[in-house]
Amino acid sequence: MNNKQKNIIKLIFGISLLFFVFYKIGLKEIYKTILKINLFFVIPFIIIFYILFFILGTINLKILLNPIKKVSFKKLLKYYALSWSFGLFIPAKIGEFSLIFLLKKEKIPIGKTTAISVIDKTITLITFIIFSAIGFLIFFNKVDSLKFTLILLIILSVAIFSVLSNRTRNIIKKLIGKYHIYFKGFSKTLFSYLKKNKKVLLINFILTLVKWGLIDAGLVFIYFLAFGEIINPIYIILITAITLIVGLIPITINGIGVKTPTAVFLYSQLGIISSIVASVYLIDLVIKYLIASFILAFLFDKRSLKFK
Repeated sequence: MNNKQKNIIKLIFGISLLFFVFYKIGLKEIYKTILKINLFFVIPFIIIFYILFFILGTINLKILLNPIKKVSFKKLLKYYALSWSFGLFIPAKIGEFSLIFLLKKEKIPIGKTTAISVIDKTITLITFIIFSAIGFLIFFNKVDSLKFTLILLIILSVAIFSVLSNRTRNIIKKLIGKYHIYFKGFSKTLFSYLKKNKKVLLINFILTLVKWGLIDAGLVFIYFLAFGEIINPIYIILITAITLIVGLIPITINGIGVKTPTAVFLYSQLGIISSIVASVYLIDLVIKYLIASFILAFLFDKRSLKFK
């Protein structure tokens, strides 16, 4: 079975899981709930929050990239928006690494941009793990919380060790053969940030917190508010972190069919009706893919695979 067939199976499985959850909650109930949303209240927030999301993401990217090369904010905004959009359509968020090849247009070596992408994704993962670990303590018993946290820490440790280990990099070189020359500069760039640019990494961490905690989770808060539900933003941040971590489990495409039931279970402990939670996450999913489709349609030329 090739990767394409596996991805098709994952997509079908994810959609089936999502449909099953909606069926159990009640398709009619979810439909009635969605009709109650105040669109005039929500739409302005969607526009504002996504503009802020892309601006902060671009600032984060520019700060990381500055030690290597200065690239205009306008170009980076386009590259960031495109890589985010690809990340929704390509399994396991691999699409977000398209940024590596987009930055090649600026004559930045692939090895250096790969190092930057790895650093950025690792910091994001650390952020999610910290908040999901706190969430586990609140929503699960201590024994289960400890188990979940240990599993996450092991995964993170293995990931970091794999990136920093000479042995791992030598294995990768053997696997990719002659193509390893294209990743020249990866190790040097990676360790230069760890040794000489700690301030840049700290700023990246802070901006990641702001982008994710205030914007991603903030938009979920607005969706719930549109349905008349006022939820403590701290709970939303913690639940969002847990659903994002669960979404990394590679059994579906980008967590489709996994995030929603997780959110339904966690919000039910706060007394939120399942149909409202399902409606919020369905709306959030649809909005994300509509925006991503719009970005790809207007910023990317599919025929020549070049920017318009």
